[in-house]
Amino acid sequence: MVSNRLPITISNKQTPNTARNTDTSSNVASTNADPALLYHYQGSSGGLVSGINGLSGGDYDKLWFGWPGRDIPTEHRQAVDAYLMRTFRAGSVYMDARTADLHYNGFSNGILWPLFHYLPGEINYDEMCWEAYQQANQLFADTLVEHIKDGDLIWIHDYHLMLLPALLRAKLDPAEYPNVKMGFFLHIPFPSSEIYRILPVRREILTGVLAADLIGFHTYDYARHFLSSCARILGVHTMPNVVEFEGRQVHVGTFPIGIDPDKFSTAIAQTNVAARIHALKTRFEGLRVLVGVDRLDYIKGVPQKLRAFELFLQEHPEWIEKVVLVQIAVPSRQDVEEYQQLRDVVNELVGRINGRYGTMTFMPIHFVHRSVNFEELTAIYSVSDACIVSSTRDGMNLVSYEYIACQQEKHGVLILSEFAGASQSLNGSLIVNPWNIEELSNAIHESLTMPGKLKEENFKKLSRYVNKYTAAHWGATFVRELLQTDQVSDSSQLPRLNPDDVLKAFQKSSKKKVVFLDYDGTLAASNTLPEFAKPSTSLLAALKRLSDQPNVYLYILSGRSREHMDSWFDDAAIGLCAEHGCFYRHPKKISSSRFDNLQSYNAPPSPQPSKVKPIPGGTPTTPRVSPLSNSENPNTMMPDLPRDSLSVSLSSLAPLMEPFAPTSTPVTSEPSISIERLSLHQSPELSVQDTRDRARLTQTTTGSGDMVFAPQQLWVPKRAGNGWLALVDAIDGSWRNTIRPLFEHYTERTPGSWIEEKEVNITWHYMNADPDFGSWQAAELQVNLERMLSHLAVSIVLGDKTLELRPSSVDKVSAARSIMKDLGTVEKQGCDFRLCIGDGKTDEPVFAYLNSFPNSESASFTITVGKKQTEASYYLETIRDVEGLISTLSK
Repeated sequence: MVSNRLPITISNKQTPNTARNTDTSSNVASTNADPALLYHYQGSSGGLVSGINGLSGGDYDKLWFGWPGRDIPTEHRQAVDAYLMRTFRAGSVYMDARTADLHYNGFSNGILWPLFHYLPGEINYDEMCWEAYQQANQLFADTLVEHIKDGDLIWIHDYHLMLLPALLRAKLDPAEYPNVKMGFFLHIPFPSSEIYRILPVRREILTGVLAADLIGFHTYDYARHFLSSCARILGVHTMPNVVEFEGRQVHVGTFPIGIDPDKFSTAIAQTNVAARIHALKTRFEGLRVLVGVDRLDYIKGVPQKLRAFELFLQEHPEWIEKVVLVQIAVPSRQDVEEYQQLRDVVNELVGRINGRYGTMTFMPIHFVHRSVNFEELTAIYSVSDACIVSSTRDGMNLVSYEYIACQQEKHGVLILSEFAGASQSLNGSLIVNPWNIEELSNAIHESLTMPGKLKEENFKKLSRYVNKYTAAHWGATFVRELLQTDQVSDSSQLPRLNPDDVLKAFQKSSKKKVVFLDYDGTLAASNTLPEFAKPSTSLLAALKRLSDQPNVYLYILSGRSREHMDSWFDDAAIGLCAEHGCFYRHPKKISSSRFDNLQSYNAPPSPQPSKVKPIPGGTPTTPRVSPLSNSENPNTMMPDLPRDSLSVSLSSLAPLMEPFAPTSTPVTSEPSISIERLSLHQSPELSVQDTRDRARLTQTTTGSGDMVFAPQQLWVPKRAGNGWLALVDAIDGSWRNTIRPLFEHYTERTPGSWIEEKEVNITWHYMNADPDFGSWQAAELQVNLERMLSHLAVSIVLGDKTLELRPSSVDKVSAARSIMKDLGTVEKQGCDFRLCIGDGKTDEPVFAYLNSFPNSESASFTITVGKKQTEASYYLETIRDVEGLISTLSK
């Protein structure tokens, strides 16, 4: 357990020689020999403590780390640490007073707290506070790492420590700590992305939290806002309960916290509490009692509550001298100017209402501006007829739970703000908008006039929930979910490539060396505009040096057009592959005359409108309903499927029609199998596959559901001019006339999107569109395309913010197979070195294909850029690392 403050209050003893306190709960002792015993230690209580204490004691050795809440002299710290560990199973994180103040009051409560509670006007960003926040989180990481063992569960709490998961992850070597799991829980609201994006360090906070395995929130709304911020600010892919980040699946869940109701029911039965209840009943005899218990904080809506009560008395004068409001306002941050102003406003309202409606014997508002002990609080809960929670924004608000736990006798009414997290759980309460003073006033009247039977029915529902979903239940549920986070999806075991290993294998090789390199995202930063995606001069020089070496055959496998590939790499004399496998060209060291016996590929004429010929014997695909369409009325925009439901299982189709006919008969006549969907981890390729001429891929389902591909058959390419070979036949472009208006329609209604038409493929880009809206539009476009193209051999490929249409018969792995076949045909010696580097979904089948070769007498290196779920065997961090490897091999 890690929280900003330890659940222990440490104070100085009044004198060094104070006698031992017989109250074992306070753990007081005295001796001059042990500096730890110069202090008084008092355990705290609350929902978080109850939740942790509720975990099965025999199953966990629970340690709690946090700031002790005060400065401990350096010479005392070792003794205090030993005492805390021995007595409380707790450890302290020490920091100097300035860091503690800037971390807690400056950044945590001066910036994050108001922003997360939708009060951006209250924040004043200060770089010193941010530096202190980072420093404090680093001190926590430095302390914790000394105590963590493999197999531990780490549960980090709240907005004070949002950088800690990433700082800890950086310190824990996956090889040494493979089984450590980390959870993070936010106890306050997470704001909408439009509010959150105001934060200058918004990316740092998100990436800090995303290092956890499980992130918990009180309500679904908070989780949804977090996911939206991740998608919009970081550009990562999200699902309703998962964020895909740096190759890991970070789970996101909703876990409403509760209380320990037995604690309240037990207290009510105690003699001193029963006596206090009797005294309060006598004091308020003949009056109806409303209660409010809040910290005096600007998110608690105390002024709104007082104004609503004032309006109630004004509109219902018959209740004057018949109802009182007992408002307990616990002081909070009294040295902060905004809180001082709030206190002045509340005092003015209380005085005005009491002055207007009070008499010599009656005071409508009893205002208590101090903390009250647990027994007093339980008593006032018990005697009241209604409880008003008017928070303008609140993470959960457990006052509502506590009130219900104390109402076994009176069955009081709970008036609950819709902006409190508890409003999503406590069915049976009167839900109000505290900003609507009249609505809140009417709820007060309704609570006082509600029939007893209805109050009892509502109370039963509320009590059932409060007693079932306790703090202990919350803690156990979160820990159980953390234990069940999917290890298969974790890429933490993927080793980083050691370039020296590649260099040794490269130098040892005596036969052919084949190198496949992706371009965008691997050799150059991804950019949708070709003019900004040109390779650097140094990269071109390194590629040429590497390709010029004897027995080295280097190929760039790209989705770019032949035109761009020629203009960028022609001088380098390297092998090229364009449009994701539709075309490829061997390095100039291989004479193109060796392929003169192949048939010619003729580029299609400009597309003219023509009627699409149906496939004989074909069966239509059942279209999937769009998340933005209605199954009964496809023209409506009402959602009827989950937002993330983007995967489609398409029916096997009949033979290909002429526009995408096979280039020739496959080398083997062995019947092929149909793969309706390639599912490589989270990156499915959605395809309408050719059952007759698609290259045979043997599917072996692993435990994780991955597909392992092995080469089975190839087809013969065609000459396409200028040394290029085509894996597609001449394309009848008439289908574009049908598709283009649909693409243009979605481009017009999706700001930031655009269309890229290449020689064969056509791509819809939405990288610059709103992430959520762009994904929704892509999903709907996909559905409409499936309906239109169900009789064509066309693959609908969802990429990184792209939707591409291309022939079903080809992809990068098709080109890789054909290249390997060509090299084996034109060169008599074998291949004993294979290297493939890529970064995207289209590279995964190539990784799997190369991994299928036996490695007993050869070396294969499949490498992805960035740590992620992948078929690759290794990873490199950045494009710069890839350039470094190429440069090393080229020397």
